[in-house]
Amino acid sequence: MKVKTLKLPKRTGTYADALAITGLGRLLSLLGARGGRIEDKGGIYELTFRRPVDLYSLDYEWVHDDPGYRYIKLKKDSNAPPNSIDYKAERERLLKYRKLRNSLRRATKGRLSEEQRAQLKQAEPMPRWYLYQNVNVLQGFGPYNKLHEAIRASAPEEFAATLRAKLAALATGKDVSEVKGAFAPKLSVVQVFTPSVGKGVNMPKTVMGLAKTLSTGEFLDWFEEYLKYLGLELVTNARAIGSDIKLFVMTSKSLEVGALGGLSDEFFKLNLPWSSAQIDVQGSLGLAQILVGHLAQEESEERYRTPRDVVSGLQTAYFKSLGNARALANTSFIRLPGWFPVTEENANEWLEILEEHRRVLALLDEEKSEEAGLLFLYRDFLSAGDAKTLLEFLASYAPHVVKARERKRFVWQFTTRNLRRLLLSFGDKFKDIVDDPGFRAVAAAIRRATVIEQYHKAKDNQVFEIEYGLFQDLKRKARFPEQFISALSDFVARYNYENARREEQLKGKGGRRRPRLTTSDLDHVVELVDTKGSEPVAMLLIAYGSARDPRTSEDVEPAVVQEEVGQQGQVEENVSG
Repeated sequence: MKVKTLKLPKRTGTYADALAITGLGRLLSLLGARGGRIEDKGGIYELTFRRPVDLYSLDYEWVHDDPGYRYIKLKKDSNAPPNSIDYKAERERLLKYRKLRNSLRRATKGRLSEEQRAQLKQAEPMPRWYLYQNVNVLQGFGPYNKLHEAIRASAPEEFAATLRAKLAALATGKDVSEVKGAFAPKLSVVQVFTPSVGKGVNMPKTVMGLAKTLSTGEFLDWFEEYLKYLGLELVTNARAIGSDIKLFVMTSKSLEVGALGGLSDEFFKLNLPWSSAQIDVQGSLGLAQILVGHLAQEESEERYRTPRDVVSGLQTAYFKSLGNARALANTSFIRLPGWFPVTEENANEWLEILEEHRRVLALLDEEKSEEAGLLFLYRDFLSAGDAKTLLEFLASYAPHVVKARERKRFVWQFTTRNLRRLLLSFGDKFKDIVDDPGFRAVAAAIRRATVIEQYHKAKDNQVFEIEYGLFQDLKRKARFPEQFISALSDFVARYNYENARREEQLKGKGGRRRPRLTTSDLDHVVELVDTKGSEPVAMLLIAYGSARDPRTSEDVEPAVVQEEVGQQGQVEENVSG
């Protein structure tokens, strides 16, 4: 039987579906079918091949002897194959690594030599160790190992016939769970591989959630579980957040199976923080950076794609510690940026914007409610992908910049250049605003009266009043044209008064001055309010007023000394081994 497309229904709306389609792609590759491509078609995934694949000519014996995923040796186990992961030995390696790292840091006060860094690198735990450790904490390796043993112990011809029949069902549209065969191991389903079998399915940021809690009886087909096990190490990562655990999974949109290995390796190398919302935003932006590099080199007819066209986002699940166990608290879906198509010419612009956003967001402390709110708002922007949510975030971030600087806490600013690039990706509706000379003049005045004057204050060089409450005032009145124009007019009057006072003080002498705002500048903004609406104009003024203009020198960011980030502290296992 020759097939060109296999169709895999989305069973749960969670990362279990992403694991399954990834596992299907890997399975066909292991069986000898090359050139597969994963496509998200809404309610189903499709695995399509360039040339038809003969299901009877595939090498089923290969996966019979080695099922394609690594067995986890949790205890003394006679059934463990030679290439299994010795969990106890790897955990001992982790503990030795931590001991060495802490010892070297104490001895050198964190300033490691190249030789010491190389020594530490050599002692690191195995790649993807933290994924396996956290899955073990969630008690996920019982059925996983059981199926591995069952496949190796089965009659090769029975396994091959059953597996071939399952694949044929995917080609013909038949429900794979209804296809029976001589190989039929009984498996229990665990929540770490199918989060929807428990309570906590919650999709506040997407419509991809389920309206009910599902029972385990619906997910007993060994083949579907097998696919998830095969996909685990390719697209899944995990972090311990205190005693809780968060899993996050790359969700393919349109991706060559052959590209999964390299993409997976880069995904695992991302240096992600250890807090929930930060994982979401930094994971999404970091993965987008990786994909931009790949897309810029594409030479096929499918050029001009965005990161979101390749990987739609990250499916996540948060498992809350209840003491002796962990229960699913919620699942969610975080989209990847899809702002504008990547080309060889604009790839650097993409990377600059993504790096700037990662840098700005990295300094937000999720333990502080206001800053956590900013992270949540930015996460909503990623998931919604709309300009309105972006402007809401930018207008909320501006007061944070002022407050943090007043408390002598360093924060990064967005740059006006990258803001313009990003805003223009939403079409031309913002171009007339941000390119208007009056708008730019007023935004520059707001910047001088807030963040730039704070910079001078920190250098003991303040000469003008700082408009501490300006951003909040403009944001409060943004929806009401008359109130907004009145508040802006009051600011312009104060700003020009301060300038006149300064000129009177200097009386022709040298000293720091600011350019005045003209009636024409304000008239331009009023006209923009009349034609574009008060809210977008106000939000953009706040965003540009709090951003850094790379053409100026007086608001250059001070250097930041970033401490070396150590490996995450992991939760202790609640299972033996």
